[in-house]
Amino acid sequence: MFAKQHFQAGFLAFLWLLFAPGYAQDSTSVAEPRATGITAEAWLDPLQVPQNRTAVCSLRVFWQGDLERYEIVEIEGPTLTNLEVVKTASSNWVGVVGGVKQAVKTFSFTLRPKSMGMAYVDAFIVDYRDREFDERHKLVTNRLAVKVIEPVVESDRTGWYVGGALLLLVALASVGGVTVVKRRRAHAAALQAQQAEAVPVETRYLEQLKQAVNPRADDVVAAFSALSKLLRRYLSERYQLSALEMTTQELSTELSRAGMADKTREQLHEVLEACDLAKFAGGHVERSQLERSYTLVEDILSRPTDNDSTQTTQEGR
Repeated sequence: MFAKQHFQAGFLAFLWLLFAPGYAQDSTSVAEPRATGITAEAWLDPLQVPQNRTAVCSLRVFWQGDLERYEIVEIEGPTLTNLEVVKTASSNWVGVVGGVKQAVKTFSFTLRPKSMGMAYVDAFIVDYRDREFDERHKLVTNRLAVKVIEPVVESDRTGWYVGGALLLLVALASVGGVTVVKRRRAHAAALQAQQAEAVPVETRYLEQLKQAVNPRADDVVAAFSALSKLLRRYLSERYQLSALEMTTQELSTELSRAGMADKTREQLHEVLEACDLAKFAGGHVERSQLERSYTLVEDILSRPTDNDSTQTTQEGR
């Protein structure tokens, strides 16, 4: 009798577990937010280089996990100021570190200074495709700077220069002029560096505009593309914005918040919209629009670098 009661109780418990509404498992899964593990970094070595020596600029693109997930579509750069490329190199490395797969792509550029003062390497733009989601994104590195100092003595004439330098030091020491000479040289180097830094950003980009964009080029779409990249790099540096990654409307809004005069902002908006049209509308743009856009950008970069708020006040009057 006792065993029969236990059997009935167990059978009823089984039926309750089988048909009870709260027993079925929830099959809904919550997808984790997309996360990208790809990074890009750039650096210069050394940060101070004699005029007759070279520095190396390196770009490193790195990711972990699925090595086939990312595809490097294009790398834009480097755009140089007071430097020229004399040699390039690249390398790929794929391996396992701590049980994790890793992929590293390294690009190096050997750079020679043109003159003493400050020299710059503008941001690299890494255009890549995320194969997992079939999306394209961009990575943007920081702007780099290197100080160009006096040339060093060449090895084949070291003996002559050392001997002459020793005689000169003895003569200067005899009249107590060593300290004075050192101070003058340090002051001249500092002044030259300040003069290089004092060049307005508009002046630099105006020179780049004349070199990089031809308003009468046969390939109108390519000319618009070059104009868009130059203009967005200028706005990034001038107003500390991520202009390379923003849409035209987002950039116009941020420039308004930054205090840019309405007239200037409207002109920039017109140019960027024309660039977008050339890129996304199959290139159906007139050459006259390219010439007008070029003229507007040239006019903006040619204006004095007064505060935009001052310009706005004058226009309001």
